[in-house]
Amino acid sequence: MSDQLFTTYKYEIEFDKYGEEFYIPVFSDVHRYAYNCDVDRWKSFLNYCQKIQKETGRVYYLGLGDYDDIASGSERQMIANSHFHDTTSQSLEDYVKKRTQAFSEELSFMKGKLIGLIEGNHHYQYQSGETSTMQMCRELDAKYLGGVSIIRVVFRYKDSSKTCSVDIYAHHTAGSKGGGRKVGSSLNKLEDMADVWDVDICLAGHDHKMNSGFPVRMYLDHRMSVKQKDILLVRTGSFQKGWMPGHQGYVPTFNGKPNFLGCPIIKLTPSRDCKNGENRTYVKKSLLSGDYC
Repeated sequence: MSDQLFTTYKYEIEFDKYGEEFYIPVFSDVHRYAYNCDVDRWKSFLNYCQKIQKETGRVYYLGLGDYDDIASGSERQMIANSHFHDTTSQSLEDYVKKRTQAFSEELSFMKGKLIGLIEGNHHYQYQSGETSTMQMCRELDAKYLGGVSIIRVVFRYKDSSKTCSVDIYAHHTAGSKGGGRKVGSSLNKLEDMADVWDVDICLAGHDHKMNSGFPVRMYLDHRMSVKQKDILLVRTGSFQKGWMPGHQGYVPTFNGKPNFLGCPIIKLTPSRDCKNGENRTYVKKSLLSGDYC
């Protein structure tokens, strides 16, 4: 199953000088063609990304799944066991391929800047074995990252072998099946993964919340000095409205909290300093929420 595939991936970015700021919008749970997708906010997000890309040239993108609403895991199983006529199955595929292509066209400005796409629990499985997310990756020249990936983003100083990097744990759900109702519970699974993987950033979508935390780990460096490392945990929001007058849905049915509408932008800054006679290169990380609402 594609949403259970584990991958590792190295993505390299060249930079001109230390202190340059790079922006990584992380989008997930768009549910683009669902009736309750906030299309206006989604288009504002795309416009904002193009604006900062034009202004800085230092914008890269990462997708965390559920780009469209078709189809959930149980729905894919029903389709696979439906015994449709060949022509019906082909008609369904043609329909999904057409609107997946239309979605890829909305993201076309990300070509060459898209780190990759994680598979969500909502996607279509074609008879060929390809998924709608794989189709997007093919159309956008992006890496298909499977259901969970450890991504190393390497910053290479221009015309040099000098590098610094961050490791990112990226998953659509991080084991969550909807998550708890409180803000803190949304991050618990991500903090669990930070105990499993020695990474700098942990990302997941799925529960349509956007919140963050910075747990800290202690370690000894090569000089036996006590150091601490902060890990950025982020749930990546949604563009799917939870409460809409005149419409049914699981959020009002279970008296759920409103979905966060939008997505985070991570700022990464290749940096260097000299402390105690030792030169150090590293990547500063911080979290922004784009002004695109």
